[in-house]
Amino acid sequence: MQKFILLFLSTLIMASNSTGQTSKPADLADKIIIAFRTKNFDSYKQLLIDTTDYKEMLKDYLKNDHIPEAEKERLLKMGKQFADSGDTEYRKEFERLIGKGEKLGINWTEIKESKFVFKNDKPTNSNKKSLSGYVNFTFKDTTYVIFGIEATELSSGYKISSIRTILKDGVGQYVDPDLLDDADM
Repeated sequence: MQKFILLFLSTLIMASNSTGQTSKPADLADKIIIAFRTKNFDSYKQLLIDTTDYKEMLKDYLKNDHIPEAEKERLLKMGKQFADSGDTEYRKEFERLIGKGEKLGINWTEIKESKFVFKNDKPTNSNKKSLSGYVNFTFKDTTYVIFGIEATELSSGYKISSIRTILKDGVGQYVDPDLLDDADM
């Protein structure tokens, strides 16, 4: 019985370390690649903004911007909608990205990360750091990119607010995601 308890505790500690906070951009890139390589929605979901993160971001936004009362109420209601529909929307988005890669011929289980290109920023009227960028990865000697990653550094670590698309051919230097033509998505 004592061996079982020790095994359980060590498993719990290892699991909490592997899925814990993502405090460095490189850690975020590694976890993105793992989630896509395993096609594991739960791994992907841990990288995304949850209800607690949304409240933290909203608190920062409301504190640092002069927002009319009606707008504050609207944003608070959006938090409720976020809690109600977040899982469903996140799953659809993950499946869309996986499907886009498969249409490009990617076998996700065989991808290898090659480079994470990002830009750190601290938006005006915010106390939170943000980063935007993309992860180049390879599959069968071809470079692809998980493009348009937007993340914010929160108390829970870096959390992704969006990933725009999967593209063939890597990108060597930082490109603003807004410069991507919607037809490319």
